[in-house]
Amino acid sequence: GGDQRKEDTLETILLEGNSYGIEPLRAIGDALSMCHGLKHLLMNDMFVSRLKTEIPEALRLMFGGVMASGARIETLSLSDNAIGPVTMPALTPFLQSESCSKLKVLRLNNCGLGITGGGMLSKVLHHLESLQELVIGRNRLEVDGVRDISQALLKISTLEVLELPQNGTKGDGIVALSAAIQANPNLRVLNINDNVLKGKSELLADAIKALKYIEVINLGDC
Repeated sequence: GGDQRKEDTLETILLEGNSYGIEPLRAIGDALSMCHGLKHLLMNDMFVSRLKTEIPEALRLMFGGVMASGARIETLSLSDNAIGPVTMPALTPFLQSESCSKLKVLRLNNCGLGITGGGMLSKVLHHLESLQELVIGRNRLEVDGVRDISQALLKISTLEVLELPQNGTKGDGIVALSAAIQANPNLRVLNINDNVLKGKSELLADAIKALKYIEVINLGDC
């Protein structure tokens, strides 16, 4: 309640390092429905010890509030949460909504996506036409997940930061990733630490050569 204009000054909400259940996020979602200027949702590690069955409904309620507000989110950070394929159906409609039409930063590091979750994410990435930063490390995406996401990134030319370390990808995953890198010539940061480049390093090198603005290349433990 209170002065709606005061609530409209809220641009960032930080919920990190907590253990939110369904009812708290229902209340937070209701409050956020009045925050029309919200831009940054920082929600890393916010479901400590929560059951995987609670997380989808909790996120649905919160995202529902944001969508009702008409806000245009620029940053969505959900790293270190047990998202996985079970929770992706709560996340993907939000990513496709008008609320994320201006999304610049998407961080899903260490979210247990797996190959299936990576495939589900790949189907909605093309909606994010303003995306500048994608962080999806430590998700066990392997070859198929990285390939699916890389193919989706062919339709995005705005990326400046791409981080997908420790995903167990190699071979065809690196081939697809190289094509995605070439399709995003504004990349400044590229992190593919702890994946396997053997046999595909020349292909990746050719892709990196085309990056005129690159500042950081992390190929450690590859």
